Amino acid sequence: TTALMLAAELLARGPAPRRSILFMAVSGEEKGLLGSGWWCEHPTVPLADVAANINIDMVGRNDPDAIGATPSPQHEDHNTLVARAVELAPASGLRVTWNAPAAM
Repeated sequence: TTALMLAAELLARGPAPRRSILFMAVSGEEKGLLGSGWWCEHPTVPLADVAANINIDMVGRNDPDAIGATPSPQHEDHNTLVARAVELAPASGLRVTWNAPAAM
Protein backbone atom coordinates (compact mmCIF):
# COMPACT_ATOMS: atom_id res chain seq x y z
CA THR A 1 0.00 0.00 0.00
CA THR A 2 2.83 2.37 0.82
CA ALA A 3 4.54 1.78 -2.53
CA LEU A 4 1.25 2.38 -4.34
CA MET A 5 0.64 5.64 -2.47
CA LEU A 6 4.22 6.81 -3.04
CA ALA A 7 3.98 6.12 -6.78
CA ALA A 8 0.72 8.09 -6.96
CA GLU A 9 2.23 10.96 -5.01
CA LEU A 10 5.33 11.13 -7.21
CA LEU A 11 3.27 11.03 -10.40
CA ALA A 12 1.02 13.79 -9.06
CA ARG A 13 4.05 16.04 -8.51
CA GLY A 14 5.32 15.80 -12.07
CA PRO A 15 3.88 16.84 -15.40
CA ALA A 16 0.62 15.15 -16.29
CA PRO A 17 1.17 11.79 -18.00
CA ARG A 18 -0.14 11.28 -21.53
CA ARG A 19 -2.53 8.61 -20.28
CA SER A 20 -4.83 8.47 -17.29
CA ILE A 21 -3.51 6.26 -14.52
CA LEU A 22 -5.70 4.17 -12.24
CA PHE A 23 -4.15 3.00 -8.97
CA MET A 24 -5.80 -0.06 -7.53
CA ALA A 25 -5.08 -2.18 -4.48
CA VAL A 26 -6.69 -5.60 -4.51
CA SER A 27 -6.81 -8.46 -2.08
CA GLY A 28 -7.52 -12.16 -2.16
CA GLU A 29 -5.11 -12.77 -5.03
CA GLU A 30 -3.66 -15.90 -3.43
CA LYS A 31 -7.21 -17.21 -3.02
CA GLY A 32 -7.93 -17.09 -6.75
CA LEU A 33 -7.46 -13.50 -7.94
CA LEU A 34 -10.57 -12.44 -6.03
CA GLY A 35 -9.91 -8.68 -6.06
CA SER A 36 -8.61 -8.31 -9.58
CA GLY A 37 -11.13 -10.83 -10.90
CA TRP A 38 -13.98 -8.86 -9.34
CA TRP A 39 -12.68 -5.63 -10.86
CA CYS A 40 -12.46 -7.22 -14.31
CA GLU A 41 -16.10 -8.23 -13.99
CA HIS A 42 -17.09 -4.75 -12.65
CA PRO A 43 -14.53 -2.35 -14.17
CA THR A 44 -14.61 1.32 -13.27
CA VAL A 45 -13.23 2.16 -16.72
CA PRO A 46 -13.83 0.29 -19.98
CA LEU A 47 -11.45 -2.68 -20.20
CA ALA A 48 -10.73 -1.76 -23.81
CA ASP A 49 -9.15 1.45 -22.50
CA VAL A 50 -6.71 -0.35 -20.18
CA ALA A 51 -3.26 -0.33 -21.75
CA ALA A 52 -1.18 -1.93 -18.99
CA ASN A 53 -1.22 -3.56 -15.60
CA ILE A 54 1.85 -2.94 -13.48
CA ASN A 55 1.83 -5.32 -10.55
CA ILE A 56 3.98 -4.27 -7.61
CA ASP A 57 2.88 -7.07 -5.32
CA MET A 58 5.45 -8.19 -2.75
CA VAL A 59 7.59 -5.04 -2.97
CA GLY A 60 10.73 -5.55 -0.93
CA ARG A 61 10.43 -9.32 -0.78
CA ASN A 62 12.09 -10.13 -4.09
CA ASP A 63 15.64 -9.96 -5.38
CA PRO A 64 16.67 -6.31 -4.82
CA ASP A 65 18.82 -6.36 -7.98
CA ALA A 66 16.21 -7.67 -10.42
CA ILE A 67 12.82 -6.78 -11.83
CA GLY A 68 10.50 -9.41 -13.26
CA ALA A 69 8.96 -8.36 -16.56
CA THR A 70 6.31 -10.05 -18.66
CA PRO A 71 5.54 -10.77 -21.37
CA SER A 72 8.96 -11.74 -22.65
CA PRO A 73 10.20 -10.60 -26.08
CA GLN A 74 9.27 -14.02 -27.47
CA HIS A 75 5.61 -13.61 -26.50
CA GLU A 76 3.14 -12.22 -29.03
CA ASP A 77 1.91 -9.67 -26.48
CA HIS A 78 5.39 -8.23 -25.82
CA ASN A 79 4.91 -4.48 -25.70
CA THR A 80 6.62 -1.13 -25.44
CA LEU A 81 6.09 -0.96 -21.67
CA VAL A 82 8.21 -4.07 -21.20
CA ALA A 83 10.74 -2.86 -23.78
CA ARG A 84 11.04 0.43 -21.90
CA ALA A 85 11.58 -1.42 -18.60
CA VAL A 86 14.38 -3.40 -20.25
CA GLU A 87 15.89 -0.15 -21.53
CA LEU A 88 15.71 1.69 -18.20
CA ALA A 89 16.46 -1.09 -15.71
CA PRO A 90 20.28 -0.96 -16.01
CA ALA A 91 20.34 2.76 -15.15
CA SER A 92 18.65 1.81 -11.87
CA GLY A 93 21.08 -1.03 -11.22
CA LEU A 94 18.52 -3.69 -12.07
CA ARG A 95 18.64 -6.71 -14.32
CA VAL A 96 15.46 -7.90 -16.02
CA THR A 97 14.24 -11.45 -15.57
CA TRP A 98 11.41 -13.05 -17.49
CA ASN A 99 10.13 -14.88 -14.45
CA ALA A 100 9.26 -13.32 -11.13
CA PRO A 101 12.41 -13.23 -8.98
CA ALA A 102 12.48 -15.72 -6.14
CA ALA A 103 11.62 -14.45 -2.70
CA MET A 104 14.59 -13.44 -0.62
